[in-house]
Amino acid sequence: MRGRLAPWIVALTVGAVPAVAQHEHHHPTAEPPGTLAPERESPAVDPNLPVYSLEDLERRALEKNPALAQAEAAVQAAEARGVQAGLWPNPVVGYTAEDVPLDHTGEGRHGLFVAQEIPLGGKLHLSRAVSEQDLEQVRISGAMQKLSLLADLRRLYVRTLAAQERVALRERQADLTREAVEITRQLYNTGAADAPDQLAVENEALLRESDLSAARIELDGLWAALGAVVGDAELEPGRLAGDLAAFPVLDRTEQRDRLLAESPEVQAARARVARAEAALARAKAERVPDLEIEAGVRQPRGRAAHGEDREAFADIGLRIPLFNRNQGGIAAAEADLAQARLEEQRVRLRLEARFAETFSRYRQAAQRADTYRTGILERARKSFALYLEQYRRMMAAYPQVLVTERLLIQTEEETLDAQARAWDAAVSLQSLLPAEPAGLSSPTVSGGAPEARH
Repeated sequence: MRGRLAPWIVALTVGAVPAVAQHEHHHPTAEPPGTLAPERESPAVDPNLPVYSLEDLERRALEKNPALAQAEAAVQAAEARGVQAGLWPNPVVGYTAEDVPLDHTGEGRHGLFVAQEIPLGGKLHLSRAVSEQDLEQVRISGAMQKLSLLADLRRLYVRTLAAQERVALRERQADLTREAVEITRQLYNTGAADAPDQLAVENEALLRESDLSAARIELDGLWAALGAVVGDAELEPGRLAGDLAAFPVLDRTEQRDRLLAESPEVQAARARVARAEAALARAKAERVPDLEIEAGVRQPRGRAAHGEDREAFADIGLRIPLFNRNQGGIAAAEADLAQARLEEQRVRLRLEARFAETFSRYRQAAQRADTYRTGILERARKSFALYLEQYRRMMAAYPQVLVTERLLIQTEEETLDAQARAWDAAVSLQSLLPAEPAGLSSPTVSGGAPEARH
């Protein structure tokens, strides 16, 4: 009975070979690093769905994601704090009375005065310098936020593209097994197929349907996540344009030098050092006393007072730094500067370690994907085609065909996974963020504790 069953099954399964062959990946082309080449058309994908390119989604994310607007608001707040740091102290206007006896309100003198504190030692200028470094840190934090957003989007784009191809692959597998089940049922009803043949094909169809359902669920979840990163929860699922096989070829030395020179984490560490240096200069300036000036006009109290009795007065003074010379503030600022310089070294060492790990992942995934593309995948396709031919000639059992078919399916999906992993690592390296970016603090401007004016 197997001789009668073979032509029907082979007619169906042979059709899988050209379909699978259409999915063969080619060697990466000379595309600019970090871009995805145009996707080849797949007959399993609805052509009526909207098509999204990576550039289109990046543009939408930069326009709609609230993280960038939040970063811009933080920059505006830092700029406003910088303006505040350079303002002069407000003058004091008041009323003065002296020599007023408690038992007679018509005597004594009273008048008005104006007092002004004049900061010396370049305190205002140095406070502005500290605020400028705070502003620089906030700007770097905003740049890191943008890089992190684009890196997350690109990683998710690659995962969604891989899931899209996986759904197309499993749709072809499910279509094949559904047709095999129907024909096997017809042959079984006419006595041309055995019950074990029917059960084996039905089990295979159930597995393929389950695999397809899982792939579709994964794709739906990734589309929802993609919409959230873009900042558009109503993003309509469609097709992604791109070719996973076209991952960029990266040079280790070039990527490492670029990371250490341009990484926002290194720039942030340098900004913290510059901020600590400015804070130390501000703390030292606190030792210079501020000038206090007070002037006014007063006259005798009571009805008998005349205009010619008015008199002007003026006071000027300096607070002598005898006990408080901001010793503690200067020592703390020096320690902060030493810490910032050591932190810059630590950031570089940490980047070196993360770069080594990320580049190793990239090389492993790229090598695995290339091995699948140039050897394993082609051999799996050839093995499947040979077993089909042997089965047609009644030289092999159908379970052997199923085994080789499963191996081909597994090889196709492992190829997709390896390419996606290579892209993920490449995106991390090219985005200058081999790991999650560290948060940046925005310390307030201080140059030692100011004394209260008595």
